[in-house]
Amino acid sequence: MNLLYQLNYFIFSAFLTLLMLEIGVALLALLSYKVYTDKLKKYILTMWEINGTFAVFYLVNFEVTYPKLLQVAGTAYVFPALLAALFLVVRNAFIAYSEYVSKPSNEKLYIKTYAIATLVIAILTISILTSSVTGTGINLTSSSINIYALIINPYNILMLIAILLFTVFMATMFFDVIRFTKKMYPVLLIAFGLFLLATYAFVPYVFSNLESMYYLILISLILLGLSILFKVRESRFAKFMILLWIFASINFFGLIEYPYMFGKGVDVTQYMTGSAIAGPASIITIVGGILVGLALLYLAVLNSNKKKD
Repeated sequence: MNLLYQLNYFIFSAFLTLLMLEIGVALLALLSYKVYTDKLKKYILTMWEINGTFAVFYLVNFEVTYPKLLQVAGTAYVFPALLAALFLVVRNAFIAYSEYVSKPSNEKLYIKTYAIATLVIAILTISILTSSVTGTGINLTSSSINIYALIINPYNILMLIAILLFTVFMATMFFDVIRFTKKMYPVLLIAFGLFLLATYAFVPYVFSNLESMYYLILISLILLGLSILFKVRESRFAKFMILLWIFASINFFGLIEYPYMFGKGVDVTQYMTGSAIAGPASIITIVGGILVGLALLYLAVLNSNKKKD
């Protein structure tokens, strides 16, 4: 296993974990904003800068790790990426608006607009990610894309539904949403079923690796079981364990998929930076990742203390 690949996927997993939690926040804001206003808004106002910073950190590291692949894939994905960036502007603007309004009706409108923009970003981002797994909707040779095929294909739809269900479960656990928590266990099983069905039907080589690396699935299930156990015991560690479960599971998928992307059409090791750059890049990534993590943790603490005051 290539170290640069692991480091890049580690950063990606942190970014995607935060994104999934925010998607869950957006869904809860649409489903039951009035009941959980304080919990959801506190998270949104504290973490929106952190999520964006991790996204930028990942993109910078991706450029260093896969300079040749970025040139090709970046050109092909430019339209959905720019579209997501447009809705990112809307998301950020309405987060800011919600912080300064005094009328509850306006605040609700702004938060729901933020939630819808976040879901659009999620659909576009997940579609890009699933396309990188199967190669559907993209032609790397001509650096072209079919946006309809990118979004409307069976694998993406199944994975999109599964991920959205995972995010709702994750958010209900993280924010202690009693109204939905007990209803989420069957939903969790459905999400697992859709994920396995999509993998078996459309990425058989990944499913084959999944069978041979079954111990990763066992570890993931143990982490999930611990998070549910902590939740039942009303332990404050439950919310951190659910984040650890998602983070670890995303990393496990990276291990299972390695070294291929785009429907086994690309061996990522062939697109990595040269050996002369790999060593310094790994060191800088590790040091930079630690500094970014500490800085963002400190920012979260400062914002949290500010809200309490």
